[in-house]
Amino acid sequence: MAGGPGPLEGALREWHGGLSARGRAMLSGAAELEGHLAERG
Repeated sequence: MAGGPGPLEGALREWHGGLSARGRAMLSGAAELEGHLAERG
């Protein structure tokens, strides 16, 4: 592999970080929606 594994490792780390951030945002949004729906009854 040209340039060694470094660039690939960095790209994978960045990709994983983005997935983790989106996952946390989705969980937060789901919790807010659940609270809103519970209030409406």
